[in-house]
Amino acid sequence: MFLDKTELRKSIRHHRKQLSPDAVAQASSVVSEKIMHLPEFSNAKKIASYLPHENEINLAMVASCTEALNKSLYVPILSEKNKLQFYGVDENTQFRKNKWGIEEPIISKDIPVSPHTLDLILIPLVAFDRHRNRLGRGAGCYDRCFAFTKNTPIDKRPVLIGVAYEFQKVDEIISESWDVRMDYIVTEKRVY
Repeated sequence: MFLDKTELRKSIRHHRKQLSPDAVAQASSVVSEKIMHLPEFSNAKKIASYLPHENEINLAMVASCTEALNKSLYVPILSEKNKLQFYGVDENTQFRKNKWGIEEPIISKDIPVSPHTLDLILIPLVAFDRHRNRLGRGAGCYDRCFAFTKNTPIDKRPVLIGVAYEFQKVDEIISESWDVRMDYIVTEKRVY
């Protein structure tokens, strides 16, 4: 049975919210290890990630590893116009929840980094398919931010890695002209 995107988002987000803390921690550990073993992670100097919400895969292990490897870590802040802006963070950064309850760094006079200059982006998602099409929450923030990657050779742009649980995989996502396909999707079961 085919679910429309609204129903699919609702169903998968509900399933994810029901996960136990142990299940989230175990999957997060496995996914983090898989990401850190990718050559794209090893080669990256400027890495953007996200802060988990609603039991998304928690990449805290990746974040602490980036600091230990002298890589720069950036996380997004969503502006009033639903535009993503990435800011550098470290172990001293303070955070607060935005209007959707998602943690964001507290910044003062920091200037956001241009998405064009990032090497690797770790992106949350609601659903994905075998072609690495990504279904997000529906606001289009990541698609707008990384639209430039669609017509840029991979060696001249950031590598985009979707992060998910295996149960978030669906048969097919009908992609729209504005959707940005991931270069990889990493789950606790495999790397697509």
